[in-house]
Amino acid sequence: MGEHRCLPGVMARCPHGDRPVCTYEEGSQCEKDNLAYLPPTIREEWESYKATGLEPEEIRRMQEYMKPFTIQDMDRFREIMDAEKDRRLVVLPCRAGDTVYYIEGPCGYRRFYRLGAYTVSSIITRETGISVMACEITEPGMCLCHGEDFGKRAFINKDDAMKRLAELNKSIRILNEWETKHG
Repeated sequence: MGEHRCLPGVMARCPHGDRPVCTYEEGSQCEKDNLAYLPPTIREEWESYKATGLEPEEIRRMQEYMKPFTIQDMDRFREIMDAEKDRRLVVLPCRAGDTVYYIEGPCGYRRFYRLGAYTVSSIITRETGISVMACEITEPGMCLCHGEDFGKRAFINKDDAMKRLAELNKSIRILNEWETKHG
């Protein structure tokens, strides 16, 4: 329920009196009278608006957001959304030439993790997922990491990689201290 302005031609028949603003529920006679008074094109626009289920402020925000886009951009966006819906869209975690920071390990006697920086040479998509290849790895065709490793052991941002490395090494340090005491 909210406040709505009745159109002038409906005001005379408005059951809520001669106020410029009346309160009525959606689907009420007041709303039906207002819609009936509108020219057909405006009525169709109103019904289309109502069908969106969006509030006017949400539509204004969408209009602002969409201003820089052309019709071709919108068509492309729809293609991308359809591909995502059909599970044909893959968002790559990085590009060839990017540096990927990969947490290796645990390594050595004390089993600490270490950070390696690799340049991505290629990205391969398979049914099982995405594989990121690095040219620095000595064995040809050896995979550096998989798409699901990003955010866990592989990072584009060095600071994020360093934070995760510190977390992993802290847990190893606690384990090493326990083993030393209870050895």
